[in-house]
Amino acid sequence: MKREDSREPLGEIPTEVIVAFEQLVDDLPATARGPEVVVELLRRHPAYGAYAEQLHDYVRQARQLSAVGPAAYEGARRREQAPYPPLPAGSIYPPETRLGAFVIKRPLGQGGMGIVYEAIQVVPNRADVSNPVPRNRTVAIKIPLDNTGEPGNTRFERFFREATNWASVHNAHIVEVLTVGSFIDPLGQKCPYLVLEYLDGGSLQEELRDGLPGAQRVAEILRQVADGVGYAHSLGVLHRDLKPANVFRTKAGTYKVGDFGLSAKIGEPPHTDPGTVAGTRGYMAHEVLSGQPATMASDVYSLGVILYWLLTAALPPDAADPSARAVSPQVDEKLDCICRKCLQRDPSRRYDSATSLARDLDHYLRGQPLEARPPTLGEFLHRWYQVHRWQANTALTAFALLVVLALGFPFVTWLYREKAQQEARAGHEARRAKANYDRAMETIDRTLRTLAGKRLGQMPQMEDTRPADPPGDIALARATGQ
Repeated sequence: MKREDSREPLGEIPTEVIVAFEQLVDDLPATARGPEVVVELLRRHPAYGAYAEQLHDYVRQARQLSAVGPAAYEGARRREQAPYPPLPAGSIYPPETRLGAFVIKRPLGQGGMGIVYEAIQVVPNRADVSNPVPRNRTVAIKIPLDNTGEPGNTRFERFFREATNWASVHNAHIVEVLTVGSFIDPLGQKCPYLVLEYLDGGSLQEELRDGLPGAQRVAEILRQVADGVGYAHSLGVLHRDLKPANVFRTKAGTYKVGDFGLSAKIGEPPHTDPGTVAGTRGYMAHEVLSGQPATMASDVYSLGVILYWLLTAALPPDAADPSARAVSPQVDEKLDCICRKCLQRDPSRRYDSATSLARDLDHYLRGQPLEARPPTLGEFLHRWYQVHRWQANTALTAFALLVVLALGFPFVTWLYREKAQQEARAGHEARRAKANYDRAMETIDRTLRTLAGKRLGQMPQMEDTRPADPPGDIALARATGQ
């Protein structure tokens, strides 16, 4: 079957040229893996000049698609396209399957974008190019899931966007991208792959297998993770899917962030279908769940969820100010303050970057003052009211009614009793005044009588000087009734 991409030159040149090209890539330093690779190859092997244009074309394609530095062309051997058995969507390649220059050993994990395998990189023996021998190097190779139903080159766009974002971040706490390449799948389509450094310590998801780690260990783990994410932010790359399953560790105890499958450039529109939200629910910030674009603050929120999970073995509740100490009282108070600052519902109240979070965790480990602090009572009540406005208003109304009832009933009762007592006192005073009046009047009357009696006894007797009536007149008056 003819390849759709005519710029795929390495399958059209002899095997010895390809082998020499790969060996030269291994020998040269990372800073000299551009067009100078072809120049050096032709200097050492002038007979290969007939393939110079094809090799230059391949170098330009590799640099444009992957944008990776170290070992950028280790996936060059894609000429031996052995017929792989057809695999349905979601299936995995069996062990010992040969994919270009790599031999699959076992699947390590599967996500929404692809499957990651442990693999061995294979290069030909320098003395005998026909005798491939395993190279003493184990890698992790990520292959996208089957997406036959997608139109155009959607899987290439997504996969190489991940490779470009991921490979641009070189940090001690970011899983290193070794190379990007592609092979021809059983359907004759070009299938991309991403080769990563192999980490043999498992993922952070296994951290709680032996119980909750101590406060110092939790702070050190998240400091390393936040340091890697902060460096990615400084280069304009958002992860958008931070969770324990995407954090890996080495046996030496170094933690590294991986799986940039949902990563995006800061300020660029997300490369997801309209109406869909990319990420893992439970680790996504509230504003992202509501459809707003991801920011550095949303990555900080996801780091806060990881911290909460390391402290409590649970995900935070949907609250305005979730506290790990509310679930586990033994959680260190300062770490709880850091966690609460990351999990603020308002993005402006979180750390302004993952670097600021890493710096505060470093201050915690050194015993220095923190940027995070416990909220004051006023701040707590204000945040609670902003989130639970309706419940707060209902509670305040009910409380006001209770206060009115609690204070009003005794007051009314007191008024009633006071009025009754005033009426009783008024009646008593009236009766007392009447009694006093009666006694006074009686005393006055008695006194007047006494005084009148004494005056009458002291007055002289008056003689009757009237003339006596004649007897006849008296008799006549009696007879007539006059």
